Amino acid sequence: MSDRVSDARPDDGTVSAEQERVGRGPGAIGGPTIGLLAGMGVRSTAPFLELVIEECQREYGASEQPDYPQMIVFSWPTPFWLDRPLDHDAMRHRIADGLCWLERTGADLMAMPANLPHLYYDALAREVTTPLLNLVEGVVAGLPKEASPVAILATRPIRDSGMYQRAFEGLGIETLAGDAMQDAVDDLLGDLWGGRPRLELRSCWARLLDTARGEGAAAALLACTDLNVLMDGEGDPLPVFDATRLMAREVVARWRVLAEAAEGSGGSGPARS
Repeated sequence: MSDRVSDARPDDGTVSAEQERVGRGPGAIGGPTIGLLAGMGVRSTAPFLELVIEECQREYGASEQPDYPQMIVFSWPTPFWLDRPLDHDAMRHRIADGLCWLERTGADLMAMPANLPHLYYDALAREVTTPLLNLVEGVVAGLPKEASPVAILATRPIRDSGMYQRAFEGLGIETLAGDAMQDAVDDLLGDLWGGRPRLELRSCWARLLDTARGEGAAAALLACTDLNVLMDGEGDPLPVFDATRLMAREVVARWRVLAEAAEGSGGSGPARS
């Protein structure tokens, strides 16, 4: 770990000249800083940032540069392979290391815009003192109860963990997660990570949704941050709820709470309400 990173926030609470220069100190136009542990899904980071921007525009009418949050994005690839068993200990330790690094940069709120890290949410939250958003809670709150049965479209470890199945069961929402759908998801991810053009994959995406509908799904939960680039909105043959978008919505909502509190105490907050 470099001295530059480890000294990002002095222990005595003062603000360094470097922090002031880059907008980390008092008077920063963006208010509190969001820390994103990203890169867990090689194509997921940029689309998530776009969703955060869209949510700022939707929630409080952001339009000028000073209206948007300050964000630290740490792209932190993890030991995940489609064709190998998941080493949960290695994965959990790798993610925890990334969160600890991100916390030392001075983030006021942290999020992991990927589904897999939330298998270990409780353990990871204990590793840091900075508030860490829980994706599953946000998804459960954002999915309407009439979206039942809902097909779970996720990586195989997420499907096999039952993480979303258990969460929805408590709400009386039936879930579908059959092998045919999972095989199609695995194939899509392999092609996407391997560089196959997205336009070629949209037809595969449509067939996946057709399969889900054929198995009785009334809607689908896309719980894989890489695949949201294939969504076609109104052109999809089945309503799709994107876990990534629901997390972006929660990130902005939580940032606004912090920003408005800072504004009330004399700091800077979001430009619009």
